[in-house]
Amino acid sequence: MGADFVKIHSDDFPPEGFAALMDEGRKQQLIVGGHLPFLTMTMRDAVKSGVKFFEHGTLLVLGGCSKSEKQINDECAACRDSKQPMSNAERMHRYALTFDEGWTNELSSELVKNDVWVTPTLIVLRQLESIGRVDYSHHPQRKYLSSGFWQAWEPTGGRPRPLFSDDAVNQIAPAQEKAAAMIKVMHSAGVGLLARSDCSWSNPYTFPGWSLHQELELLVQSGLSPMEVLQTATRNPARFLGELRTNGTVEGRRQGLRHGGIHTRVPDHLGDAAHGAKPWAQSSRTTRQEGYAISQKKRKRIEECFGWLKTIALLRKVRHRGTLRVDWVFTFACAAYIWRACGT
Repeated sequence: MGADFVKIHSDDFPPEGFAALMDEGRKQQLIVGGHLPFLTMTMRDAVKSGVKFFEHGTLLVLGGCSKSEKQINDECAACRDSKQPMSNAERMHRYALTFDEGWTNELSSELVKNDVWVTPTLIVLRQLESIGRVDYSHHPQRKYLSSGFWQAWEPTGGRPRPLFSDDAVNQIAPAQEKAAAMIKVMHSAGVGLLARSDCSWSNPYTFPGWSLHQELELLVQSGLSPMEVLQTATRNPARFLGELRTNGTVEGRRQGLRHGGIHTRVPDHLGDAAHGAKPWAQSSRTTRQEGYAISQKKRKRIEECFGWLKTIALLRKVRHRGTLRVDWVFTFACAAYIWRACGT
């Protein structure tokens, strides 16, 4: 079908519709996962139905760590159309207040038993909290975004109003703390974790690329080692998609890298986060080096090259199959870029 999986994106999937979706997924040999339809089922219900991955640790998965999950969700559903519906902040806060480590361990065992994966997406909530509190109009990463993308984040051209009130931010704080504890428990139990920042036009200030690095730092702060965190964005996705034999790592494979010529080293900012540094804080060990200033100037040249190869040379998604053909197309595209750059 040309797809790797089917993503659920609904809070209240009707049970009969959900059952039909799972049946069709099995017939088409497609895995199903994504958002938990928390208004109509619990985490454990979804696992029993055959869901293979869940997204958004704090917003959704945390509920499965509370024995009051169904009660809280039922109350949320009951007042959904009232004048005072339960906010996401209040729901997450109640998940945190009723968090149970033993219940979390039991859920983790169920996830491992059924080979169910979790994508925490911790950074997106923190970035949404910053709306109206941080001025991004002169943010250095803005230059890498198209004007249309930026307008989707700031349609009025000015700083938007806060998405969350101060009270809501205070409610979310303990949920973020418990989500970090949940991730540590799940990882220790063997639950597969996948890194994702949920960068999109609908989630303002989740800057492409940078937000993923921020997500990795938050995972380090949750108790994972820097190497384990890097695997959530490399090895684990390949394993999840059943492509570990050909993707995800370079060990034992020929990928244009000479054996013995690679020195694996965790980036300083991830290592610093493991020792309590603030998120996204660059260590002076990195910034004081003469090469750091040079790399910041040369970075644009590298990104420009790869950007051209992806867009103009159409290598974002190659249309050829086979190592020899892809190698030929890549070589030809690089030669074209060099010819263009030389102006001849």
